[in-house]
Amino acid sequence: MPNRWVERNCSPDYPDLAADQILEMIRESNRAYGIPPCGIAVGTALHEPGQGFADLEKLADDRMYVCKMQMKATGYSD
Repeated sequence: MPNRWVERNCSPDYPDLAADQILEMIRESNRAYGIPPCGIAVGTALHEPGQGFADLEKLADDRMYVCKMQMKATGYSD
């Protein structure tokens, strides 16, 4: 999602840090409610100058599928 503030003020590792926070919230929810584990595959990408939205979206999507394949291989995401 384009965000000019993020582009100007955040380090290149911001998307991965945000993804880590999302995954931690899922882990906390799983622990708190004792329900069957919920997993989520996350793919991130940070806009590069001159990069079109379609390319940015494809990069994040490709990374999400890598995460999803890793989840399937291990049986669970963590």
